[in-house]
Amino acid sequence: GIATDPECGEPLMRELRGLWNYRVRRFRIVYAINPKARVIRLMAVGHC
Repeated sequence: GIATDPECGEPLMRELRGLWNYRVRRFRIVYAINPKARVIRLMAVGHC
């Protein structure tokens, strides 16, 4: 999952560049990665 490998999601494009998308069953997680601080910031979680 994203806790152990943040880049396992899909990078988003265009105006959402810099954010990543990860799906878990029927949920979508949009997050940003800060590799220097080793932090993942959740931006949105929604039901697909």
